[in-house]
Amino acid sequence: AFFAGAMSTSIQHGGCSYGPAARRWIDGTEQRQEIIRKALSDGLCGSCALRCTGCLDMDAYIDNELERSPVCPMCAGVLQQTKEIAILCSKAIETAPYVDARQFSRSIALPRSCPLRAAQWINAINPQLPGDNARALVTKTTLDLRSIVGHIIETVLRRLNLQFCPSSEDVAIRVTLVNTTADDGLQAKWQAIGESRKRSRGSQDNAIWPSNKHIEDKLASTSVHSIPSLGGLLDAPSSLATATVVTERNPLLLAGRYLKYDREMPQTPWLVGDKRMGKTSLQECLFKPLIPLIFPGGLPELTEEQAKKRRCEADTALDSIGGTKFHSAGREDIDVRMFGSGRPFMFEVPNPPKLHFSVSELQALEAAILKQEGAGDIVPGTFKTVSREYFMQLQEASEQKQKKYRCAIWIADVVSATIEEKLQIDELTVQQKTPFRVLHRRSALTRPKVIHTVRVTDKLNDHWLILEIVTQAGTYIKEFVHGDRGRTSPSVAELCQCPVDILEVCCHELFARVEDKQLSQGVRLCN
Repeated sequence: AFFAGAMSTSIQHGGCSYGPAARRWIDGTEQRQEIIRKALSDGLCGSCALRCTGCLDMDAYIDNELERSPVCPMCAGVLQQTKEIAILCSKAIETAPYVDARQFSRSIALPRSCPLRAAQWINAINPQLPGDNARALVTKTTLDLRSIVGHIIETVLRRLNLQFCPSSEDVAIRVTLVNTTADDGLQAKWQAIGESRKRSRGSQDNAIWPSNKHIEDKLASTSVHSIPSLGGLLDAPSSLATATVVTERNPLLLAGRYLKYDREMPQTPWLVGDKRMGKTSLQECLFKPLIPLIFPGGLPELTEEQAKKRRCEADTALDSIGGTKFHSAGREDIDVRMFGSGRPFMFEVPNPPKLHFSVSELQALEAAILKQEGAGDIVPGTFKTVSREYFMQLQEASEQKQKKYRCAIWIADVVSATIEEKLQIDELTVQQKTPFRVLHRRSALTRPKVIHTVRVTDKLNDHWLILEIVTQAGTYIKEFVHGDRGRTSPSVAELCQCPVDILEVCCHELFARVEDKQLSQGVRLCN
């Protein structure tokens, strides 16, 4: 439908059929007509012939019917298959799962020889033209392939109510054109320009494969008179390029704060071999109610490769979150509860069908979480969509924040006034070796950590105390209490000079401010 009417209004010229916009340009001057005749007689396609005339009217490249054979030596056949590329892009968008796409950005990868081919042919045609006026036209800057193909894609997608925006985070369309026969001889021509580059890592031969951008930059600084002397023109490819179109979009970032009351629930799915540790995870409890709203058509199906990796029943815990990543400002052990204003967290949903949410829709997401069974164990904080800036702050907060704990400890000796006095601590630096319990997955290092304050808030009996401890981020609080067989020093056990153990610990507050300056709107879920 996009090309409908092109043939009925076009005019035949040589091996191509030009549309009205192109014809108006060609008929403008006799010099343009002469250039067109010469370019077509040399085997160039109709669109490349237009490029040689310096035509900057993008619409002149749309409604033209070009023969697909022989392959154009100037564009390596790229402009002979723009109709197919446009159809691929249209189908890719129409079949994509996106329900709220508004804008798109595009990237186009072309055969590497295309910039050199254009420079060679323009300079080869130039001296064969009669008169200075015609030669002056050919030496003008011509439209590159990427601009022409991009304009055709933009025109097609505008008819699907999508607007092009170079910086759009909505939908990215990536077009890749591969033609191995188009780059034959490129290495010799590239070296003839005087360029020398190291071969890429992993290369099995001495071939030099520069990028399109590198070639374009080099040609811009190369004298136009030296280009025709590069050992002859690159031959026309023996076949057209293979085009692939991929659509993707930036991840959906949803952030909030959570409270955790359950001592048998890990933050994320905890799998050890083929067994699952603990019951359902906090990540799953928060995310499962959101699936119908974020994925109206259901979670994306597993690929064959992903399905093969699901070797055991416990792996289905990962399937239930659809590849979604869970980020937070630190984490607590499975048996540690989270109170206070909650711990900041963020969901990163890759390639989401729905990316834009209104305030009312965010409230619907909130309601879905709170209505789930066992929602009393997990209460989100401020729920909102955020940008990458929030993610960076989240990572910084996990390293720089302070945490306040309350823990119930047992002391072997009778708690005396002396022991209570020793446990009134301010700004104590401890040296913590990696605890035995995590040594299998963390490097064996000694980490200095600061204990900002320790206070006895309640004495339950002669052996039991409630401590309130404010520590630097990353402090192993359990090991600070019992000493981990001397691997944390000083510890509460070392200060009391007797065995000390910890029964329960709760995180009561995180002293970290995490906010998104770009997207500060949100729905407050709890005070």
